[in-house]
Amino acid sequence: MIVGSTTPERAHASWLIPAPAGDETLRSVLQRAADFYELRPDALWQSLAEGIDVSSGDIDWPPDAIVARLAHTLGVTASRVQRLTLDEGKGWLAAGARHAYCPSCWREDDAMGRPRHFRRAWARVLALHCARHGKPLMLWHPARGHHAPRAGDDITLAEFLADAVDTQPDVRIALDAIHDVAVRLDRCLSFGDPWPPSWKASPTEARQMLVHVMTPDGPAESTLLSQAYTNAALRPFVHSGPNVPEAGMTEGWERLRRTRDPATRRMALWLVGSWLVPTWPSSFLTPLPPL
Repeated sequence: MIVGSTTPERAHASWLIPAPAGDETLRSVLQRAADFYELRPDALWQSLAEGIDVSSGDIDWPPDAIVARLAHTLGVTASRVQRLTLDEGKGWLAAGARHAYCPSCWREDDAMGRPRHFRRAWARVLALHCARHGKPLMLWHPARGHHAPRAGDDITLAEFLADAVDTQPDVRIALDAIHDVAVRLDRCLSFGDPWPPSWKASPTEARQMLVHVMTPDGPAESTLLSQAYTNAALRPFVHSGPNVPEAGMTEGWERLRRTRDPATRRMALWLVGSWLVPTWPSSFLTPLPPL
């Protein structure tokens, strides 16, 4: 890309955008560049990949040659780019589903004068809370024609909802219970941490249950997830959402990986957690058939 031009003619020239944040995903960086140059992210990716075999990678897990090219393009070291990559494990959300964010984090971005960006920690399938602020992650809705969040985008409703959790003890108890199951399950599946001895089943069986509650069954393509609902106080954070259309024709764990809304993933965790954990809070949820 020629510096000062809005047309990317050479992939190895500098991008005129702020350098990546230390916890930013590479896809977030690419989206920011795409908006700056008024291009599609896939067009920028193609220019970056020109002459390089990328059949086994994508922007979040690029081959070494792309890492080197990105480092030059962004004006940072290759090791810094490498730290922003996501591994190939199935613990990460699918590429088009990484739209969860923490409103408080983005307000901090605004205050620091840096672009709002997507953190790597938010891209995990079982990531439902912001570790920094202890608040539920919300779903970002991109503005028409834009691929990255902007400082001018209104997030006041998301902020209000996230802050209101602290004034509603029952909602906090429910969200903390879901978060606990999500964190423990992710740690057990991904890193081999011990499973709580009082919980039923096993991490592998819990994973199978998550798949089960999201799998369409019958001619109406309904799921156990779509049959569940919560009361009004919890509904902004735990709901079934458009899980069947959004996941498309995929099956198994891939359905959960393609579920963008953390509220829908919370519902799946709630259904499974209510069966797994003997001390599970029983309010808010309508009865369902045994899993």
